[in-house]
Amino acid sequence: MHKSGSLLKGISVLTALVLCAGSALGQKWGDVTDEEWAIGPPPEYSEANAMVLFDKGHVEITKSNIRIDYHVRMKVLTAAGIEEVGDQSISAHKEYDKIKDFKAQTITPGGKKIKVEKDAIFEKTAGDYEERTFTFPSVSVGCIIEYKYAVVSERFYYLRPWYFQNSIYTSKSELSVTIPNGFTYTVQYQNVPPQFREPSLEEKIDVDAGYSGAKIRTFTWTRENLPPITDEPYMSALDDYRSGLRFQLQLYEDRYNYVNFQKTWPERGAVCQNWLDEYCNKDGDIRKLAEEITAGLTSPEEKSRAIYDYVTANYKSRKEYHNWYFMHDRMENLLTDKFGSPEGKNVLLCRLHKAAGMPAFPVLISRRSNGHFYPDFAYLPQFDYMIAFVQLGNDYEFLDASSKFAPYGVLPPDCLVEGGLLIDGENSQLVRLRDKTLYSGRTDRTRIHLASDSPAVCTTSCNFRGYYASLYGRRYEDNDPDDFIKDYFVDRIGLDMTVGDYKCLLDTAHEFVMTVDYSSDDIAEVLDNNLLVKLISFAYRDNPFKSLKRFFPVDFQYPFTYRNVMEVVVDGDVQQSVLPEDITLFCGGATFERKSSVVDSVVVIDSKLIIEKPQFLPNQYTELRDFFDKVALSSEDELAFVLTGAE
Repeated sequence: MHKSGSLLKGISVLTALVLCAGSALGQKWGDVTDEEWAIGPPPEYSEANAMVLFDKGHVEITKSNIRIDYHVRMKVLTAAGIEEVGDQSISAHKEYDKIKDFKAQTITPGGKKIKVEKDAIFEKTAGDYEERTFTFPSVSVGCIIEYKYAVVSERFYYLRPWYFQNSIYTSKSELSVTIPNGFTYTVQYQNVPPQFREPSLEEKIDVDAGYSGAKIRTFTWTRENLPPITDEPYMSALDDYRSGLRFQLQLYEDRYNYVNFQKTWPERGAVCQNWLDEYCNKDGDIRKLAEEITAGLTSPEEKSRAIYDYVTANYKSRKEYHNWYFMHDRMENLLTDKFGSPEGKNVLLCRLHKAAGMPAFPVLISRRSNGHFYPDFAYLPQFDYMIAFVQLGNDYEFLDASSKFAPYGVLPPDCLVEGGLLIDGENSQLVRLRDKTLYSGRTDRTRIHLASDSPAVCTTSCNFRGYYASLYGRRYEDNDPDDFIKDYFVDRIGLDMTVGDYKCLLDTAHEFVMTVDYSSDDIAEVLDNNLLVKLISFAYRDNPFKSLKRFFPVDFQYPFTYRNVMEVVVDGDVQQSVLPEDITLFCGGATFERKSSVVDSVVVIDSKLIIEKPQFLPNQYTELRDFFDKVALSSEDELAFVLTGAE
């Protein structure tokens, strides 16, 4: 399923091609074979609801432009497949690209062809892209749907990636590129086994060339029988897991012309530096402010922490953008308004450090949600965020000032990537981000007081450490406090409750702490002379891994520990306590333990989930899924008290 420009449902294409409709792509429009009508769910993925019969693109490169022709054909196998593939979308850059020759149709098992009419096509702008969404008519089980279109572009320096894999099973995916003499190109592969990297080659004489021997070459890459890549828990950007390639033009050269389509990272960085210098127009104010913040401090570490604390405490983050990264035209407006985009705050962080005598530079990165960047391809729009690099004598830190509830030197988990581009004019360079080993995790301590004929009165304290502190601290600052408590506390417990006082803060140990008082009638119930108490847990009450199969790794990003301690006090005479059984579960790289005890008439149920490694390979998925099934099942156990007077 090709969905150009979409990360979640489709297949982004690469380039373009001048192509007469159908012949070069291999299948003619509307010409469905008997084999296609007869095909059913693939044996290796029998649960498929729909499948891509073929997804073909052809790129034709000329001296004036690049043309991409796409042709996608899918088959609906079950009723659920109608929902999966009935709506599709395509996109193109609204300034540089033009969509042409679009058409789409449904073909019923009886052979009737029903075209997608104009009133079923909706257009909208998404960032720099124009997106067209369309709905196929009269789709039912057994139908075949197809669409095709072309994109004509003049952007020789950037060709979008081709992904062989889709969100549904793909029988065949093929990309061909037609390129005349004089062009030099490179190809980068992603999750493509070596045996599939060599393209087939066709050559023919270029009769329009001004000299003999000139040839037009067509390269074709093909992959078949590819499992789906779907958006699932514990993964980064969807496209990082797909099998794909990036075809890029490098230069054009003939007897009269030499055109280099690609720039170097220092050249890109110099352009970005000029833009940043225009934005930062208050150097005098910055120097004065830096002196005030660091007055009386001597070491670089002390000064850096003071600057970080000042920016995070005094400037609020707003995810509003006037241009590429900033919500203000100039830094003076950020200084006046006391709020700005996270990237604007990070540039302010750099300028204050420099003014205080510490080298500091913005660093462009592509966050995990945006996907890997290609270091061999100097193209700035690959990046989607900006953090700060600070040199502290012989040491250094990467900083993000987006939240005052995030500890110094701890990046948000979405920023845990391999590297980025450090902006320093013509000295700009790619840098590797530090891989910090932090103890990260969450500890929930819940004290429950039970009295007859009254709701359970509870207090829960949640302590977030390391990357967890950065994650939840930023979530708290990005949301209304009441919404945060509801979304990340109330809704996670699975019980009706009345919330009382709560508070959130970053404590002296650099932990983000959330404390909530609440009461609930759902925690305990009396059955005869037994008081039954539900176990309280705020995480992993449900198994996050729903899919039966997974064809890519489970990526937790970093090792962590989730500990949940529940203390229960009963107001009244108790004859006996019936505690939940102790549990120990193992899964190569993950452990779960639960122990119950009675300490001074207080029942304590202490559970701990430890994820020892950040990544689990696909061959471990079944074991990991079963492990989390058992963890979730353990939360359904109950604690029982036999009250005095029971027989």
